[in-house]
Amino acid sequence: MPPRLYHLHPLVAGVLPEWPEHFARCREMGFDTVCIAPPFVPGANGDIFITADHEELHPALGWSGSADEGIAQIARMGAQCGLRIWLDLSVDQVAVDGAIHRREEAWF
Repeated sequence: MPPRLYHLHPLVAGVLPEWPEHFARCREMGFDTVCIAPPFVPGANGDIFITADHEELHPALGWSGSADEGIAQIARMGAQCGLRIWLDLSVDQVAVDGAIHRREEAWF
């Protein structure tokens, strides 16, 4: 059976402690999977699909730990509501002012 997919924009969802209410609502609507648009720090232009740093979550999410810890927290919150969590990532695009671009300039 294909997933019943809900796409969640992280800036609409707000700070991470508020996400369980969104996940509960998604589950109540019959979704079993939530795909989250990139929750990482964007480049100077603010486009969340053009990531500047995959090691940090967007400041608007109110998360001070590592991105790995934040994503794990999101996955736990989703699982508590019976949801699978997918990340919508644009791995072929990074911000020109981003950390990975500065660190691995030859890749781009």
